[in-house]
Amino acid sequence: MKPRHLELFRAVMLNRSVTRAAEELRTSQPTASRILAELEREIGFKLFLREGNRLAPTPEAVALHEEVQRSFVGLERIRAAAAGIANFRSDHLRLVSISSFALGPLAHAVPAFQKKFDGVCVAIEIHAYDEVVARVAARQAEVGFTAYPVRKAGVHARTIARVDAVCVMPRGHSLARACEVQARDLAAEPFIASLGHPGPSRDAVDRAFAQAGVERRTVIETQTGVLACSLVLQGAGVAVLDPFTATAFADKGLVIRPFRPTVSFGFNAVLPADQAPARITREFLKSLRETLGELTAAAKRRAGS
Repeated sequence: MKPRHLELFRAVMLNRSVTRAAEELRTSQPTASRILAELEREIGFKLFLREGNRLAPTPEAVALHEEVQRSFVGLERIRAAAAGIANFRSDHLRLVSISSFALGPLAHAVPAFQKKFDGVCVAIEIHAYDEVVARVAARQAEVGFTAYPVRKAGVHARTIARVDAVCVMPRGHSLARACEVQARDLAAEPFIASLGHPGPSRDAVDRAFAQAGVERRTVIETQTGVLACSLVLQGAGVAVLDPFTATAFADKGLVIRPFRPTVSFGFNAVLPADQAPARITREFLKSLRETLGELTAAAKRRAGS
């Protein structure tokens, strides 16, 4: 018994006509009649009796149709599931990120992504660097985002953005009139360290001031650029941080200027090492790169305004 036999039998049961069943299946009426006759020969009993211009199913056909329907319901579910996968319906994307990237780029990238794929549920968790990497390695997230190099078995990292640090200050600050801010300009300023734990980003900022021979007057340390920006807006000091976080506060009155000497920050996407990313993950990373390009351009405009 071939699938084509059962497909035609079901169509005849629903249409009570071989001709209409043939049209539905996009085949000819003689071919449909032949397939139906083959089925009857194989199963050993009559399926339909002719009543005028219509076919009447035999009791045996009715019983067989009940079983066939169960099979076709399963097939329809499979087809629906396949269509859902193809169109990213009912997908669940788990992201884990350090706070600066989550509250900056991800806050812009996720809504933009969901406009394209509205059936996808995106979960975002914020953790410190070590936990971000650990969760990806344990398959508790499809992709993680960090600002540090990744050296851990079971994962690998791709650099998705490299940007130059900026100096931020409140509106009306004396340095707001400058086209750019040099490290020496901040010698007497109350400084807010937005990367208050050892790491490549904090080390890079520290080196810039050390090489310029500037000893900062650090008044506050915090691990998040978001809190640093909020504190700057309250007049607590100035800060040097990534432009993504800074740009998110520009409309609230934060003034952004290029910082010299140049300090480069790199952001990485962390993925499982032993398997290729799923389609939904690849699509998100593609959308994220587009958002990062837009944010980088916006940050440059803000820094130059």
